[in-house]
Amino acid sequence: EGQRLAVKALKPEHRDDSEARQRFLREARAMHSVAHPHVVRIHAVGEERGTPYAVMDFIDGPDLAEVIKAGGPIEPGRVIRLGEQVARGLAAIHDEGIVHRDLKPHNVLLADGDHALIADFGVAHELDATRITGTGKLVGTPAYMAPEQFAKAPVDAAVDLYAFGTMLYEMLAGQPPFHELDLVNTIRAVREQPPEPLPDHLPQGLRDLVSRLVAKHPDARPTAAQAAETLAALA
Repeated sequence: EGQRLAVKALKPEHRDDSEARQRFLREARAMHSVAHPHVVRIHAVGEERGTPYAVMDFIDGPDLAEVIKAGGPIEPGRVIRLGEQVARGLAAIHDEGIVHRDLKPHNVLLADGDHALIADFGVAHELDATRITGTGKLVGTPAYMAPEQFAKAPVDAAVDLYAFGTMLYEMLAGQPPFHELDLVNTIRAVREQPPEPLPDHLPQGLRDLVSRLVAKHPDARPTAAQAAETLAALA
């Protein structure tokens, strides 16, 4: 009683699109199964007069993108603390067989006490679900997408680890690795170019972790649980 909740509904322009409605409901139901302190909890999923909706926790705080925009690079100790929280939330999502596919600072909310929560299941994808997104349609935000997401290969949890590495890089540098490029050149850079090295004054262990997370080949990236343990050790 007295709990503040938020309701997310499918945008009006998509309500006549049966594919979009199916996808919204499927993905909301998938995320409904995730109960973790660092993932925004979905309490109910339904449909009212043809409009799918999800009821979730209301988080009264900024997102990580706002924090970076307002203050620039974040102090490494705080990056490690927040990063470990996000990694643990991501591990819980992956344990349920779900790939988020759009992890980025805008989708990490900060509640009181610098408590990080992964939000926005908008493009979450069950690993064993049939893709019902249109062929050739980009799902995600290019600057945070892994190289394999631009190919026609199936994606797995490793794409979220690439996005997580890009997010850690942005927290440390104040901007993502390929931030001033147009769409075509962003895609080319993600697929072919190494990011600029992070400054030498940052902890070596943290720089090494970011480097492993943004590896071009998915097999070279650690799991979310491994990343969380590395960050815990750095803390």
